Amino acid sequence: MTRFPSSQPLLTQKRLAQLSQIPPDWLLPQSSLPLPFDFTDVTHDHSAVADFTSTPAWDVRRFFEKCGLLTEKECEIVSVDAFVALENMRNGDWTAVEVTTAYCKSAAVAQQTTTCLTEIFFDRALSRAHDLDDHFRRTGKTMGPLHGLPISLKDQFNITGIDTTMGYVKWIGQIASQNSTLVDILLESGAVLYVKTNVPQTLMFGETVNNIFGRTLNPLNTSLSPGGSSGGEAALLAAHGSPLGVGTDIGGSIRVPSGFCGLYGLKPSHGRIPYYGAANSCMGQESVPSVAGPMARSLRDLKLFLRAVCGAMPWRRDPQCVELAFRDFVIPRRLRIGVLSTNSIEPPSPEVRAAMSRLVASLRHAGHEIVEWSPPPHLSGLEIVCKMYTADAGEDIRASLHPEDIVPGIHGHHPSPKRTSVYELWQLHRQRDEYAHRYLGYWNEMGVDCVLSPVTSHTAMKHGHSGAEGTASYTAIFNLLGYASCCFPVRTVGEGGREGTVGVECVGRRFAEEWVLGCVERIEEAMSLKVGEGVDRVDERMDA
Repeated sequence: MTRFPSSQPLLTQKRLAQLSQIPPDWLLPQSSLPLPFDFTDVTHDHSAVADFTSTPAWDVRRFFEKCGLLTEKECEIVSVDAFVALENMRNGDWTAVEVTTAYCKSAAVAQQTTTCLTEIFFDRALSRAHDLDDHFRRTGKTMGPLHGLPISLKDQFNITGIDTTMGYVKWIGQIASQNSTLVDILLESGAVLYVKTNVPQTLMFGETVNNIFGRTLNPLNTSLSPGGSSGGEAALLAAHGSPLGVGTDIGGSIRVPSGFCGLYGLKPSHGRIPYYGAANSCMGQESVPSVAGPMARSLRDLKLFLRAVCGAMPWRRDPQCVELAFRDFVIPRRLRIGVLSTNSIEPPSPEVRAAMSRLVASLRHAGHEIVEWSPPPHLSGLEIVCKMYTADAGEDIRASLHPEDIVPGIHGHHPSPKRTSVYELWQLHRQRDEYAHRYLGYWNEMGVDCVLSPVTSHTAMKHGHSGAEGTASYTAIFNLLGYASCCFPVRTVGEGGREGTVGVECVGRRFAEEWVLGCVERIEEAMSLKVGEGVDRVDERMDA
C-alpha cells in the first residue's frame, strides 16, 4: 500500500486506466516477466526499493523476440533504427500501420518488463498511422521527413487530450488542452505519437521512480536503474519499444540514462530545440535552463531528428529558439581532442577508466591528437549550478508535492537551504558568466575540436542508489556553460563477463550540435579500426 492512504483510490484508478490501454491479448504471463510483483496489480506500490533488492539480473533488450507477441516481420521492424524504418516507408516496403503496430506491441512488452511508460494511447496512434497510409496511397508522397515514424516522449511534453502528471499525484487528471510546440512540429513532420515515458518524482533525481507509476528498470540488467530523469525514455528505447524518443536535460537527464542504457543522446544548447508548452519543475527558473533533445539507438537517428526539427523553423513558434537552420559540417579527418580524465570531484571507477583508456588508445591509433583537458576547476562551476538549482529553497517542489509523500531517497537530494534573494541570484549569474568566460578562454587557448568526458564516474547502479551525489558531477557543468554535448556508448565487460556500456560524452561549443554529431561519427570510425589500420583506411572503406 502507498504511504498516503487518502490518495490510494486516485492512484488505483490512474494505474487501472493505464493498464486498460494495453490490449488483453498483449499481456504476458506473469511467470515470464522479471518484475518481483504482479504487473496487473494496480494497488501495489511499485516504487518501493525493497521489492527490487532481489530483482534478477535479466537482460530484456530483445525480450520482444522471445515473448511470442510480435510476428517475425514486426521483430525485424523494431530491430532496425529510425533511419532504416523511414527509408522503408518512403520506398513503400513498410506501411505506417505496420511500423506503428510493431512498436505499440514492443512498447507493451517493454512496459511489462521495465515499467517505463506513463501514458499509453495505441488506438490514437494507429488511427493516425492509417491516415498517413491513406495520404501516401493517394499522393505517392510522404507527409514529412518523419512520415509514419513512432516517436516516444518524456512525460513532460503536453499532447492535447492526454494527461501530464510528471510523476506528481497532485497532477493526475491535468489533461493537456494544447500541444507543446515540439509536439506540433513532430506531428506536422509526419510522426506518430503513441506513448509518454516515466520520470522521477520532482524530475531532479538520478533514478526514475514516483508514487504513481513506480520504478523503472534498466533493460540491460533489470537489477539496475536506468538513471534519470529521462530514465523511462532510455528504458523504452533500449528495450526496442521506440525507434526515437525525446528527453530533457538540466544536469544530465538525457546523457546519464543514455549512458546507463547504451544509447545515444543529444543535449543541445538552450534555444536549439523548442521547449515551449512543456511541463516542468521549477517553471520560470532560467539560471540553468532545461533543454529538450533526442535519444536513440543510433547516432544517425539523432541527426535526422535535429534536421527535421530545425527544418520546421522552430524560432517562428518558440520565442526562446534561435534562428539557426541545420548545417552540414565537413569534419576534419584528424581531430584535436581534449580528454577529461577526471573532474577531481568523483574519480572514475576502474571500469570507466578502462573504457576511457581504450577509447583514447583507439583515437591515437587512428591518428587523432589527444590533449589532457585541465579547464577551470569543475568544482567551482558545480558550486554555482547547485546553488541555482535550489535558489527557491524547494518551494516549487513542495507546492507540487503537497500532500503527497516524497519518495525515499529523493528527500536527501533536495535539502531546503536558505532562500536565495534576488540580489544573491544576480551575483550567482555574475559568477556563472565569469566562470564561462574563463572556460571559453581555456578552450580557445587549447584549440581543441571537441572534448571527451565520462558521462558519470560509474556505470548503472543498483536500485535505490542512483541518486547518490556525483551522478551529475560530470554532466551538469556543461548545462551551466550551455555547451552542446552528445552521449555515445563504449562497450565494456564487467563482473562475471557481463557485457555493459560506459557512457562517454563528446562536448562542443555553444550551438555546435551538428559539429558534435560529426565528431562522434569520426570517433566511432576510430573505434571500429582493426590493428594496423589508420584513419586513411577508414576513408577508403567509406569511399568504397
